Amino acid sequence: MTGPTPSGTDRSDLKRFGAALDGTTDDTVAVVLMLDACGYAAIPPRTRCRISALTLGRQQALYLGPGSLLFRSKHDPFTGPMITLSRNHGSVIGDSATLWSQNASPDGVVRFERAPGFACEWSRVSGLHIRGPGGNTEAVGIAFFGSPTFQNRVADVTISDVTVGVRMSPGANMNQVAHSSLYNIGTAGLDLDGTADATIGGITVASSPDIIVIRLRGSAQRNSLYGIVAEPGGHSTFMHVDSGCTSNSIHGVSNTTELGRDEGRGTLVSLPASPRRPERQDGVRQVGESLTTARGEIG
Repeated sequence: MTGPTPSGTDRSDLKRFGAALDGTTDDTVAVVLMLDACGYAAIPPRTRCRISALTLGRQQALYLGPGSLLFRSKHDPFTGPMITLSRNHGSVIGDSATLWSQNASPDGVVRFERAPGFACEWSRVSGLHIRGPGGNTEAVGIAFFGSPTFQNRVADVTISDVTVGVRMSPGANMNQVAHSSLYNIGTAGLDLDGTADATIGGITVASSPDIIVIRLRGSAQRNSLYGIVAEPGGHSTFMHVDSGCTSNSIHGVSNTTELGRDEGRGTLVSLPASPRRPERQDGVRQVGESLTTARGEIG
């Protein structure tokens, strides 16, 4: 675990920095004061804490206790990232806790993006339900942006009520997302736009009709995806691959519904995707053991 570990999650820990912790007062200043003074801030168990936006620096950690809720109000005028990890070895760690942006977050509810003059690396997010505003409000669950933003890890999270679950942008390379679930997604589950060398595995996408489960676009290359289970409902497309994407590997991908085809440009994959029709195993349609994209083609 990076950063100092809190000795406890007593409500007074954050209150001594001026937090009201009443679910109404904006406690952003108190959380920032605790981060700067201690290197960490701890949201006590079963507490509703309202903030606007936080940026975690080098080796700073934000801990959310069991059953806690850290949220941004739908009336907040700020629509940038709710949590930004900007340096190295930062972390947001939850224990069955929720991070909820009630207003638009097109740049990510959680965002990995380097601060000027620094790299964003070796930071992590885990143990959270990351929730957006739902409806047609534009929001991205987790965003990896810019260079150098690399070797960061997201694991054991649930992402819901956003238009895009995970987005990786050009220059944000060698990042990992593992053992997580996405539901109530509006447009795309996994959106890899020009990123390289990402590893994404153990992902379930559910209850998200009419989406693209995996979208590779721009010049996305050398990314590895495995163990993706799609049960989105409706007429969804399992995968869209732009023609400029090369050398991406997809292993053990499966779905539990018939998915439609995307009529957009690029090389598109809808199950069944291999020359041999996949066989059902316990109601799950399996894709071939390995599919590799090369020059935008699936072989």
